[in-house]
Amino acid sequence: MFTRPPLLLTVAILGSIGVASFIAITPIGEDFWWSRLDPVGYGVHLLRTTRGFARQRTDTLDCPLPFPPTDAWRSIASHPHGDSLFAQIYARARPAGRLYALIGLYHLRAPALEPALAGAHRDTASVMVWDWKAWRGSTVPLANLISSDSLDGWAGSFANEGHNAKCAA
Repeated sequence: MFTRPPLLLTVAILGSIGVASFIAITPIGEDFWWSRLDPVGYGVHLLRTTRGFARQRTDTLDCPLPFPPTDAWRSIASHPHGDSLFAQIYARARPAGRLYALIGLYHLRAPALEPALAGAHRDTASVMVWDWKAWRGSTVPLANLISSDSLDGWAGSFANEGHNAKCAA
């Protein structure tokens, strides 16, 4: 009936095979492409919905391993409107996300920091804090985690992770 296959059918079949192959080799995780195509939008979503707080994990050479919350924090902190994004996260996030947002507001010296700190000092919601060295977590009220020393330490740590000279290679 056909002397050769129709061009549209051939292109559709080859395209479908290509897309299926591409999906099959994509790393596991439903948000992989979102994090690559819109890192700031993904970061806002991730910090708003995160259920726990932890510093970035490092390998035996003290080089940072990929850890989505701190990677998202850095993406937002480096954004020109990072202060308003962190304020938005603080207003709408779970307790752990509010902690990440407070650290970001502190790091950027944002005007929204003072009202957020006032609310955080009265916040009794529990935050699951993960300790990579002990491989266990504990729940702590958000108000107990907030101090200028802790915010300063976490902000400096998050901002400088990934800038280790021996890890550049």
